[in-house]
Amino acid sequence: MNRVVILFFTVISAVFAQQDDETQRKIEYYQKKGIQPLLGGIKEGELTAGTYLIPHDIMIEKGKTLTLSAGTKILFTQNALLVVNGTLVCEGTAATPVTFNKLQNEWYYRPIDSRLETRWDGIYLPDSAVCRMKNTIVTNSKYGIVVSGKDVTMALDSVLFTNNKFQNVKIGNRVMKIKENSPIVFNYPEQQGIFVEPAAVVNATETIQAKRQKPHATTHPALRISMGITGGIGLLCGAAGFYSVRKTLADVDEETITEEIISKANTGRAVGITGAILFGIGATGFVWTFFF
Repeated sequence: MNRVVILFFTVISAVFAQQDDETQRKIEYYQKKGIQPLLGGIKEGELTAGTYLIPHDIMIEKGKTLTLSAGTKILFTQNALLVVNGTLVCEGTAATPVTFNKLQNEWYYRPIDSRLETRWDGIYLPDSAVCRMKNTIVTNSKYGIVVSGKDVTMALDSVLFTNNKFQNVKIGNRVMKIKENSPIVFNYPEQQGIFVEPAAVVNATETIQAKRQKPHATTHPALRISMGITGGIGLLCGAAGFYSVRKTLADVDEETITEEIISKANTGRAVGITGAILFGIGATGFVWTFFF
C-alpha cells in the first residue's frame, strides 16, 4: 500500500515539474527574441517601452489603471483578448507609437504554418471602462475595439487601425466608419453619432460570452499530455488491481482462505482504488485544459 501511495505522489510531482520546465523553456525562448511574456497577465501599473507577449485573455480590473509608455508593443496569441473593466492609457508619440498586434506565426514557441490565420480577438470596453489612446496602432485583430457597455469613456487621438478583419471600432450594435490606414481623432460619447450600419455582426457582449463558452486550444499542451498520461496510468493500475483481486479470489472458499490470500487481495484492491483516483485526476485535468 505504501508503495502505491509513493508512486501516486511521484507521478503527480513529475507532472507539475514537467509543466514548470515547459513554462521556463517558453519564457527563455521568447526572451531570446526580445519578447517578454506576461504569463500572469497585466492588470495595473506602467509598462515601459519594450515588446510584451499576452498568451491568453487578460483583464484590467475595475478601479485599476494600466499605462503603456511610448514604444510599447503588445503582442497577442491567437484569439487572445483584452477586457478593460478599469482604465487603459496608451501614451505613444508620432515617432514611437504604442502598438497592439498579433504574434507572428513563425515566432510561436511551436511555430504555426504561415498560411493559417492567427489574429488576436480585440479590446473590449464593458460598463464604466475608460480607454485613452494617443499615437496608437491597432492591427491584425478580429474586432478592433468593441464598446459593449454603458458609461464608457473613449478618447482616441491619432489612432491608426489597419488590417482588422471584421471592423475597427464597434459601439453597441453599430460600426464606426473609419478609413483604413488613416489616423483618427475620436471622443466617445461626445461624437457617438459617427457610424455606419454594419453587415451581419455579432453583438459585442455576445461575442465575449461565446468566446468564454467555446473550448479552444490549450495554452498548456504539456499539462494536457501529462494529464492524459496520468489518466492512462491510472486506468492500467485500476484494471490490474481489480483483475488481481478477482484472480486471487476466483477459486477460494471459506475453508481454503488464508491470511496471505487476504493480504494479496487487499493489496490488489488498494492498487485498483489508487488507479481509479489517478484516472479521475488525469481525466478531469485533461478535460479542464480544453477550457483554459
